[in-house]
Amino acid sequence: MKNNDLFIEKVSYTKALDGLLLLADPDKNMAAKYINDGDIFVLYKSGEIIAECVVVKKTDSEYELKNIAVREDFQNKGFGSRLLEHIFDVYSKKCSYLIVGTSESGIGFYEKFGFILYSKRENFFKDNYSEPVYENGRLCEHMYMLKKIFTADKTAK
Repeated sequence: MKNNDLFIEKVSYTKALDGLLLLADPDKNMAAKYINDGDIFVLYKSGEIIAECVVVKKTDSEYELKNIAVREDFQNKGFGSRLLEHIFDVYSKKCSYLIVGTSESGIGFYEKFGFILYSKRENFFKDNYSEPVYENGRLCEHMYMLKKIFTADKTAK
C-alpha cells in the first residue's frame, strides 16, 4: 500500500457518507443516534473515499469507536487497519482507552490490535434493530464489547 496516494482527514457528516456508514450499521435510526455526536474520519485513496469511521466521546478517559467501514471493493487489503492505526494515533493522546462493540465475526480483527474482550450484550442486535442483521452470511445476535487500553489507567479494567 503506497502511503503517498492515501490520505486520512476528519470531516463533517454529509449524506455522501451514508453508503459506507450503513455497511457497518445497517439501521439508519441507530446510526442517526451517534453520527452528529462523533468525530468522522475518512480515508481517501487516489482522491476517492474508500473507508470511514466514527469515534464518540463517552467520558474524558473513554472514547468509543461506533462505526468503521471499508468500501466492499477495497476490503481485506489493509485499509481498515490503516484507518484504525490512525485512530490510535489521534486518541491515544486524548484518552485512556478506546472501546468498540462488534458482532462475533469482528472480535478477531480487534484482538489483532490489542483490544481485550470485556463484556457481551446478549441479544443486542435482535433487541435494537428493526430488521435482522447479517455479517459474513451469519445472523448477528450479541454485541461483544472490547477495550484498547492506551495508558495504565487504574479505572480501566
